[in-house]
Amino acid sequence: MRRKQTAAFLAIIMLSSVLFLSQTRPQSPVGSTDPDDATGGAPVAVDTDEDQIPDVHESAFAEALVIFDPQGDVTVQGLNPLDSTDNTSDADRDGATALQEFCWPYSLESCFSTRLSLTGKSPEETESGFREYLDPRKADTDGDGLPDGFEISMCTDGGAGYIDQSSTAWTCLYFDPLDPRDSIEDPDQCFGLLEWGCGDGFDFDRDGDVEPGERFTSPEEYRYSQPDGWVDERDGLWCQGPIPGIADGACQTSQESETGIPGWLGSDPRYPDSDHYVIDDGTATPLAVRGDGISDGWEYHYGLDPRNASDAIVDHDMDGWDSDGDGYISQDSSIATSRWGEAFSSYEEYMISIDEGFSVRPGLHLASMENPEQPSFLTEMSNPSLADSSIVAVEAIDSEGIVLIVSKYGITVLDPLSESTTIYEESVQGEISDAEVATLSDGSKAVVVSTNFGITAIPILEGALDPDSAAFLATTPLLSISPLPPMGPGAMILFGSGGSAFSVVVNPDNGALGIDGLENIETLEQALVSRNATGTVALHVVRQGEPPMLLVGTDTGLIRWTTSDLSETFGSPLWVYDGENAESFVGIADLLNTSKSAVVNVLELAGILDASGNMAQLTGVWLGTPSGIHIIDLDDLVTEPAYAISNDRMFNSESWLSGGNDVLSIEQIPGMVLVGSREGMWALEGDGSGVLGMIDPPVKMNGPISDIESWMSGGERWISAGLESGRYMNILPIDPTSTDSDFDGMPDGWEFYHGLDPTNPFDAPRDADLDGFDVGGPFGFQAPWT
Repeated sequence: MRRKQTAAFLAIIMLSSVLFLSQTRPQSPVGSTDPDDATGGAPVAVDTDEDQIPDVHESAFAEALVIFDPQGDVTVQGLNPLDSTDNTSDADRDGATALQEFCWPYSLESCFSTRLSLTGKSPEETESGFREYLDPRKADTDGDGLPDGFEISMCTDGGAGYIDQSSTAWTCLYFDPLDPRDSIEDPDQCFGLLEWGCGDGFDFDRDGDVEPGERFTSPEEYRYSQPDGWVDERDGLWCQGPIPGIADGACQTSQESETGIPGWLGSDPRYPDSDHYVIDDGTATPLAVRGDGISDGWEYHYGLDPRNASDAIVDHDMDGWDSDGDGYISQDSSIATSRWGEAFSSYEEYMISIDEGFSVRPGLHLASMENPEQPSFLTEMSNPSLADSSIVAVEAIDSEGIVLIVSKYGITVLDPLSESTTIYEESVQGEISDAEVATLSDGSKAVVVSTNFGITAIPILEGALDPDSAAFLATTPLLSISPLPPMGPGAMILFGSGGSAFSVVVNPDNGALGIDGLENIETLEQALVSRNATGTVALHVVRQGEPPMLLVGTDTGLIRWTTSDLSETFGSPLWVYDGENAESFVGIADLLNTSKSAVVNVLELAGILDASGNMAQLTGVWLGTPSGIHIIDLDDLVTEPAYAISNDRMFNSESWLSGGNDVLSIEQIPGMVLVGSREGMWALEGDGSGVLGMIDPPVKMNGPISDIESWMSGGERWISAGLESGRYMNILPIDPTSTDSDFDGMPDGWEFYHGLDPTNPFDAPRDADLDGFDVGGPFGFQAPWT
């Protein structure tokens, strides 16, 4: 949140003599311009014309100001200590009278009643070290591109400021007419207008940060659609008057607003979606509620009008798809009622761009803790490259000296020492949903992946995969896979939709691999179906002197099952909490959706690590949910489950509104717990024995982090964070002015209609449905001219 208590400005310095006036800013011979603020004898400042502006102040701004312009020089008259009417003048047409500018940061009401100090900005708050005032001859005193009167209006009536009760002066969070930093600010409110400073810029490079060049700044919004060569002092404010609080005659008169209603003519820098009218039969009609569902900055970037809501349902690039083959592409008619035609409208393209919060480009962040300022980011297009950017899992295999990067459409083997990768794109059938590295009965290792077609196991030999010896077992579509160590080497539990749960064992088989014993876990399935739940993750916990405990996370709560072999020897699966009572156990994820709190995203062992990062003492289990990271006390979970789960000193208050507590992955390293959230990576100080609170992560990594992995290589600890994609990859941004945003030869509307990705240039050669034909092949899209 922005500060605005100190700033650097163009100074108005009161010099040592009112007789010395020049082209530089005039200065005053006194420390005060208040006639009542004097000690001994007569007042040091007088107001000869009784216009409430001291003579010394008027003399300081008496000289006319000449603005040189190709269309003709503009002369702005100064103040006159003998003219009692110039206090109501607005010679610079900035919307603030000379008296208002003298009084600022006080209102006219408090300036002569409750004011407790001098007007202007105090020397302690300025870089010049002098008291600074608004210049009644310059429309934009601080040179930030925003006229003084507009900034005063936004700070006061616009809600971007507040009255300091101790001084009765206005404090501006943004739109301070004496702060030039507003020139680069993008302060639009967000989260139901609860917070300033979120902005409405467009993260064009999709790195999770809206850099200065990607912002839709306040000056850009204020001056949107303003003609070139505009001079405020000559042409007036970019508004249609009258506007309350703005001096009469300050608004321009050469153009009328689209609706004919008085107001500002640009877009509104306070709101991220400021569309305020629609075009109906060629006539602009005001909206009762502003907005068209598209961020102003996105519209501005692509040349759309952030004031006109009608362009949301227009297919500007005409890349819709005639799905019914009638020779006509039906148009979208309404966002509010979801009446979608065959057109691929700007709103639909924008929804792909934001992708329900997955707008950051997926890939793998990679950094050494010894040199965190120089992280790498690996994608299909980087060098070295990945099989696919949408990361499902990352597994470091110390014994092999490699890191496995499992993506939605392939597996990449990274050699950290040589910084090289080997790609295996055709080793797995279908779309990968999850992956685990299993240690088999002969001590060898294999990567086991679940897909929408079944389960595949691939041996790992001498730092590489051996696809020729892989095993595949067809099943219903699988969503996740977890190891079951108490059941022996290679044992796995698989979850599918509809409450399905299976167990399998991956075994060596005459130099290859075999997948045996696919069985439904009926007892667990009954528990899942009873709550209409789907398994998301499982963790089989083995503690000395205690029977093994299987924890099953679901999209509806958490299950505890004391079992070593998936039998009911020690009892049946028990719900620790479900959608009805989740918020009595874990934090609140969504005030409007209590069921979201029940979702379990991740379960990881918690404990005390040795210097190498190995578990020295097990103390509990880390639990990641959409409401944050928690720790489970395993003893209490059996005896007093209501007190077993805690998130004390683990809540991310800094980014809770932007998804910082929607925890997707957890990795404990010595002295620190790394948390991967929907917003990015953050960290806690401590370990499984206790957490002290949030600390800065060793390296900044933005985006929805599906998995975090750390390992030692060359004496350094390395950290990787895999970013998952949403429905769309966002490798190249969707463009409402281009028929083929990702340049893959398939029109955006055709890809959208057929469930493909118009932001992914690599999906054309894939065979997602395993029918033997590429998406872009002879039975996919063919341009009409081929």
